[in-house]
Amino acid sequence: IFCLAVPPTMDLLASLHLDALPEQQTRTSRPSVAKALTNNPDIKLGFDACCTCAAPDVSVKCKGCGRVSYCSNKCRKEDANPPDDESQQLGHGSVVCALLRLCDNDEDVDEGSVGGDQKDDGAMEASRDRVRSEFESYPATLANVLMGGPAYQDVITHQSQGSGTLTVHIVGASAGVELWGDYQSNMFSDPDTDVYEAYAEALTDLVEMHNLEKIHLVFIGPDCPKKNVKQVKQITCYGGEGGGRKKGNKKSPCLLIETHKSNYDAAYLKNGPEFGSRSAGNCSPPPTANIVVFFNPGFTCSDYSWDGALSCIPAGVPFLVTTNTEMEAVADCQYLLVQNFIDALPQLVSDIINGDESGGDKQDDGEVQEEDCGIFFGENPFAGMRVRQSGNMANDVFVKNRWMIGGVRGKGLFGLKRKSLQKRQQVDSSLVEEKEDKKKKRKKLKGNTKKSNPALI
Repeated sequence: IFCLAVPPTMDLLASLHLDALPEQQTRTSRPSVAKALTNNPDIKLGFDACCTCAAPDVSVKCKGCGRVSYCSNKCRKEDANPPDDESQQLGHGSVVCALLRLCDNDEDVDEGSVGGDQKDDGAMEASRDRVRSEFESYPATLANVLMGGPAYQDVITHQSQGSGTLTVHIVGASAGVELWGDYQSNMFSDPDTDVYEAYAEALTDLVEMHNLEKIHLVFIGPDCPKKNVKQVKQITCYGGEGGGRKKGNKKSPCLLIETHKSNYDAAYLKNGPEFGSRSAGNCSPPPTANIVVFFNPGFTCSDYSWDGALSCIPAGVPFLVTTNTEMEAVADCQYLLVQNFIDALPQLVSDIINGDESGGDKQDDGEVQEEDCGIFFGENPFAGMRVRQSGNMANDVFVKNRWMIGGVRGKGLFGLKRKSLQKRQQVDSSLVEEKEDKKKKRKKLKGNTKKSNPALI
């Protein structure tokens, strides 16, 4: 176990008297809902179908948040009633409604549509803090997890004692997400705030701790900026032995950032970016990655294909993956196992899959469980405070980057072995499904399984 800070999201949850974020709370067990989802998995409960019975009528909205729709007041009231027992989804209770009300304010701030006297200044300032924290969660997660995660220390130390440069590939990056510079005018009171400066500031402690001369971040993805970027930011060190410089080296440490509009595959690693403008002068093949990072990749989403990207990452390279929900993190772990990217699942993930009630209760706030297999799994202490509403199930909420998986590619000795996993068919649904005759779900996992909630597939 390595200890990190208490997640800032927990401050928000504590104000709502919550121990954990209620992620999947849309009720799907009603026969009419199950039938509707079977006939049309693309329906969106609470958006284009009644959130309670799945009827196509959505003429009635929640009076509290206005973000969940029903066919009648009867269905609206039924969805707001407490569940019969604590193993069931909350539905649209007071907790979910309160979280969804925050979404309205946050979206107004994000879109820059808040007028001078439209809403309470205090509420809008809180929204700005939440939206800002989501953007800042990318550099904060990158810097702090690399600095505190045991899986990364050997390679960082090796680079520090060798070339002095640590190269990190951030795969699947997008403009406006990991590279959120387009939003700076709305988000920050200081007009000079720069996304690249944010990464440089976040990485200062890592540079000081390991006496690195340079950190090279390469953001790769088809949704990166149209024109490939190459920028150098100086890193100001205030302490530490050598302040990020080797003995006799008078140069200040720096952060080199490149963006490559390209797929991440063998062709890219050999020839350089395929889509971006070549006028930026950084179209040569990227330097070899010491660490590879994926922010919310959606490995099991049918809209993307990650096989080529994962296959070109050599064994022994440390990696970090973040996801929005615990269920997505479990599914991504399974995907990585099937793809031979990891040799075993962390024991905590195995417990979740097998319906172990106590497995997740061993983890305290701010602690991330690293198993004997060298793979860690848990909540990300550096996720932001912004809660978002699912676009498929109206009572489902999530926080970006809230869960994380990390370790070393192809290094694992313990957990649920691949051989036993491959004996099962339809990995992404059957392993996550819990049998009806099992005991009630582990408290932290109250929510829908992938079989009962197509939005999670």
